[in-house]
Amino acid sequence: MAKRPSQSVRVQPRVDFTAPRVGRVVSIDEQGRAWVDFADNPTRGPVLARSVLDAAGPPTAASDALVGAEVLLSFESADPLLPIVTGIVRARLQPQPVVPAVTLEAGTLKDVLVDGRQLVFSAQQQILLRCGKSSVLLRRDGKVVIRGTHLLSRSSGANKIKGATIDLN
Repeated sequence: MAKRPSQSVRVQPRVDFTAPRVGRVVSIDEQGRAWVDFADNPTRGPVLARSVLDAAGPPTAASDALVGAEVLLSFESADPLLPIVTGIVRARLQPQPVVPAVTLEAGTLKDVLVDGRQLVFSAQQQILLRCGKSSVLLRRDGKVVIRGTHLLSRSSGANKIKGATIDLN
């Protein structure tokens, strides 16, 4: 009987990448692409992933918030080098909106993006909302001026006009 050589051969079990798995966003590059890591990653480092999410585009504060987030990954052709981000893993179905406090300083122009339930503008003298030929002016003394080429008021219930006096035409 022939003797086998005493070499130890280490056989690694093949990892199945046919099922989705949870990974983590490691970084988002300048082009807005996600680099992810996951258990049994054969590269032992971040892998460039494609995404089905609408968060594509150049990096923003919102996309930077995804760094460190758990994501659901699928793998094209069960290849661990071809991950696809198919969703964000959360503890609740609907995330609580993060509403940043915004302070506008006098003399500066800033865009305001608010995703909350209430938006409050306060001013010392007046607030003017203008779009094309229409405007709404709120003055400190309580006067509200609505201007436009056509004014339309619709109500599924009562449509009331109240005032000390009402002038029509």
